[in-house]
Order: sequence, then structure tokens, then C-alpha cells
Amino acid sequence: MNFLLGIYRRLVPESARQACNEWLQRRWISLDNKRDMEKNSYGDQNEKETFYVIRTDSTQHWGIATTCSIVLNGIKYAVDRGWIPVIDYKNYFLVGIQDEENRGKENAWEYYFKQPDERYSLEEVYQSKNVILGPVRGQPHGSLSWNDVKDVMDDQYIPYFDCAAKYLRMKPEIMERAEKIRRTLFGQAGGKKILGVGMRAGLYWGEVLKSGDYAGHPGGLNIDEYIEMTHRYMREFGCGYIFVSCDDRYYLERMKREFGEKCLYLNDRTLAHFFDGEGKPIVDEREKTVELTAQSERERTIDYLIEIYLLSVCDSLFRVQGGGSLLACFFNNRKYEHYYLADRRTE
Repeated sequence: MNFLLGIYRRLVPESARQACNEWLQRRWISLDNKRDMEKNSYGDQNEKETFYVIRTDSTQHWGIATTCSIVLNGIKYAVDRGWIPVIDYKNYFLVGIQDEENRGKENAWEYYFKQPDERYSLEEVYQSKNVILGPVRGQPHGSLSWNDVKDVMDDQYIPYFDCAAKYLRMKPEIMERAEKIRRTLFGQAGGKKILGVGMRAGLYWGEVLKSGDYAGHPGGLNIDEYIEMTHRYMREFGCGYIFVSCDDRYYLERMKREFGEKCLYLNDRTLAHFFDGEGKPIVDEREKTVELTAQSERERTIDYLIEIYLLSVCDSLFRVQGGGSLLACFFNNRKYEHYYLADRRTE
């Protein structure tokens, strides 16, 4: 076998071998998608249109930000092929964005976002002639893995930003509430520039405890690293205030103590308890979720979306890899004056 490979490499130029490999990879991806997608005809409506249903059949407890990154990949896949994307989280349940009692009763996507094309309801789609059900894994094979993207601001991702700007549209009532909070909260900065800080204590918690749930995730930062880097980027980016988006009560309290009145945050957001008051990791699930159980999934998700929106309208952004701050980047649509991603893999 090695002998034959040697002959192949001597006779076939590297550029030709690479082109062949890329063609084979695209071919396998296409075959995988063909296997995992279902073509259906549910009726005679909209016979000139093809609908692409984005769905996810998973018991994983990911939230709205990860859901949006999955949906965005699906939307782009459909639009690139001239299909009409529609999101179905009524017939397909995600525990991280909908309460169990509403399973199968309501489309959870429509709690938070408009459908990409509001001319067609979910009910009408399921009476239409040409309907393609996307893979139940949530997104097509060959889709971007956003955790592997080192520089989301690279020009190669502009088509995804364009897609997000056009199709990821929050419900008007959520936007109205978010704008009201922005005017009041950000008004405290008195016109000074605000640095958004996208924190994920859970990454460091998983790293410290070597949790299997966090295997393959990017590395996290401890709170002292966040504080040091926030001071640095406030200076470098010329920001007088910070807005903190955080997933942990201890991390937020430390940021509040360190930055005082210059630290802006959503006061009534329920947070996880990954660390106790002394910064030690918490293992007991009841202790970790003591705040979260006070709200429904829908209420908590709306609050989180408002926090992401506020992160997106900051002047600059310092973040770690995470779905929330990534979604803020898409909402911001490449308008940040300064941007920095702290990635343990490259630090």
C-alpha cells in the first residue's frame, strides 16, 4: 500500500491531489445530508416553493445562543439553495428553551424570534407540496463549528453576518423592553464608551473539575484573569465603563466589587452558582441551580437575550468562546470599535 501511495504522490501533482480530496469531502458531505434529510409532500399548497424545516431532536440542555448558531447554519444552507427556511421547535422539543408543560403545544422559536419568512406559518408549511425536513441533529453536515472559529470578524464570515442581520430578528416586544433597559442602564455611563465583557465561568468550572460535559470545549479564564484583562482592555480601547454578561453569581459579584459604579449589569438576571463565595467550585446540582429554578425557561431565556442584546450595543467587546457573546457579535454586525477574543488555545 505504501508503495502504491508513493507512486501516486510522485505522478499526481499536490494541487490535483488536494482538489480531488476536496471534491471527495464535498461528495461525502452531500451524501450524508441526503441520507439525513427527508423530502415530504403534505398537501397542495405553495407548489412553486420549497421549504426547509430546521429542527433538532436532542435531550441536551443547551440554551438559546447555541440554538441560534445551529439555526443560523441551517438558514444559510437553505437560502444558498433557494429554499425557504422555517424553524420548528413545536414538533421538536429543546429543553433549554421551552418548559416541559408546553412541549408540542407551541413553537418555542416564536417566543423569541420571528420566522425567517413571515409570509408562511408553520401550520401552512405542513400543508405544502415541497417540504424538506433538515437533519434531526440540528444542522446540515459540513456546517461551521463555531467553537473552532478563531476570528469571527474575518471577512470569510461576512455571509453569516448578512444572514443573521436579515433572518435572526427578535420579537418586537423583547426589543422594546431591551431598548428601554439600554437607555436607562447605559445612560449611567454619561456618554463614556462601554466595554462589553462576555464571561463564561462554566468553562473554567468544567476545566477545574475535569467535567466530561465540558470535554472538547475551549479553555476558560479564572476570575482574576478576567479582572486583569478587563482593566487592560478598558485602557487599550478607551472605555470608561464595562457591561458584564456573566453566567455565575460569584464571578459577577467579584466584577462588581472590583469595578464599582463603572460596572453595569442586569440586576435581576438569575445566574448559576458554579463557584461558592470563596471561589471554590460547586458540585451539588441543587446548589448550582438554586437561582435558576426561580424562573421558567422562557422567562430566563428572554432575560438572557436582553443581556446579549446589551452586549451587542457596547462600543467594544472582550469575550471568551461562548454562544452568548458570539450571538452578540452577530447582533452587532461587525460594528464594534475594538474586539478581542481570549482563547486559551492561543494565549
